[in-house]
Amino acid sequence: METDENRPNKLLVGIATLFLIFVVGYNIYYAISHKVALSGKVRYTVGTTKGTKFGASGRFIFYEYTVNGKKHEDTDSYSYESQQLDGHYLVKFSVDEPEYNELYQNIRIPDGFPPPPPEGWKELPKQR
Repeated sequence: METDENRPNKLLVGIATLFLIFVVGYNIYYAISHKVALSGKVRYTVGTTKGTKFGASGRFIFYEYTVNGKKHEDTDSYSYESQQLDGHYLVKFSVDEPEYNELYQNIRIPDGFPPPPPEGWKELPKQR
């Protein structure tokens, strides 16, 4: 027999379960959207690292990049190959949704490299 004392506990468990389902569902949706966006039409630009921060699941690097005059900011898991401040790295982004991107921390863009056009490179040009 159910008592009045058990009802609030069941309600809390139900709310927590719904919240957990929502969070997991959103993360799955975002991961699939990200993968689909970057498997279509993409371009490349230069991202600039702005710093790092420790989080619950490790160290993260903050970076920004510009596409058609609009600045985008994002974070990625930190790779120890990265320069923390003002490092320049290759960023792949979706043509249709430039907020979907991937930072290549292993591909540093050297000083003197020709700047990308506002819409980004179709492919990474070779330095002369």
